[in-house]
Amino acid sequence: MTLLERIKRVTEKNSEGVKTPDVDLDALIDTIYIGCRSMFCENPDLKNNYTLQNCLRKANYHNEARVIDNILQEKKFTDSIMKDESFFSLVKLVSNKSIAHQESLSGKKREKIDYRYKFLNDNSNICEFQYYIFRCHRIYENIVKEYGDTLLNELKIKNNDI
Repeated sequence: MTLLERIKRVTEKNSEGVKTPDVDLDALIDTIYIGCRSMFCENPDLKNNYTLQNCLRKANYHNEARVIDNILQEKKFTDSIMKDESFFSLVKLVSNKSIAHQESLSGKKREKIDYRYKFLNDNSNICEFQYYIFRCHRIYENIVKEYGDTLLNELKIKNNDI
């Protein structure tokens, strides 16, 4: 199941009225955080990890990788508890402090960890969360199209098809 399929499934469960705590829903939500962590939210100094941004940098799409990094640092959640978090900081906090490692936290961090399921159990919040992913995907999609068009043109030139 892809990341977007998981998000769609959570949205469906939300629309069906399934509420957290629910073992299946909570597990699905955790896989969304972990999937986003591995796909987008690695330490930028770890240049050999396979985040989207590192793959783009290796292919010399440095500007596009920087744009994605900036998108993920934006604080655009409207939820009162998560409004001061960026996508990057939220995903890292939840993944690193609660899913991958169980750490003793207090204050606002503990509140956000405890709230992580309820946050994505609300379709308006999951739409905002998904919007970050779509914006990053759009950049990637444009690169793939550009690369494909360039490769196709090179093949045509090589085969004298132009």
